[in-house]
Amino acid sequence: MKYFQVLLQVLLLCGVSVAGNQLALLLPIKIPGSIVGILIVFLFLKLGWLPLSWIEAGATLLVSELLLFFVPSVVGIINFSDILWSQSFGLLAVIVASTLIMLAFIHLMTGLLAQYREEE
Repeated sequence: MKYFQVLLQVLLLCGVSVAGNQLALLLPIKIPGSIVGILIVFLFLKLGWLPLSWIEAGATLLVSELLLFFVPSVVGIINFSDILWSQSFGLLAVIVASTLIMLAFIHLMTGLLAQYREEE
């Protein structure tokens, strides 16, 4: 019975994902359907229309098996490794620059939050 419950929860989450993809096609701005689906789940949870118990076990299963969802991406990267090597300097520069920007932003925000808490 437990497996059937998890299967139904995964199917419910898949249905919300499909609904998010379809809704994203109707929106005037380009938002990925997966993001729209996550927002739908969040909204339904916040409004109480979707109890957490209806999706908790299915979501836990999907998160625990998340690594399997990255296998096709890794295979695709391996297939195009020659392109990656030719663009490696640019990719590395973008990765380093974005990491440094994020570190600076986090440092700034942490300092601001610390000041805010000291003032309270």
